[in-house]
Amino acid sequence: TIYVGNLDPMVTETEMRQFFEERCGPVSRTNLLEGSSGGYRYGFVEFVDRHSALTGLTLNGQALGSSVMRVAQSKGAILKNNANANATAIVTQDPSTANLVAM
Repeated sequence: TIYVGNLDPMVTETEMRQFFEERCGPVSRTNLLEGSSGGYRYGFVEFVDRHSALTGLTLNGQALGSSVMRVAQSKGAILKNNANANATAIVTQDPSTANLVAM
């Protein structure tokens, strides 16, 4: 799973997924979030295989929409609760270390 920061406010989750699938390979899950203050957007991309994730990390500094993305290794996987599809992010000072927990 990779963290994607500094996302253009106009980019959709589908567009983010397509961007990474076209350049890196199959994506199993994505999640697009907004910081608690609303001042920034970020997301997570979980790939089917390790090679695709490593390729995704090389896209740090690439533009998606009108913003240059910050791409880094995520500290964990995207978690999913089968009983409830809603998830919220527990964000520390650095969003790249955020963990998604089902609510």
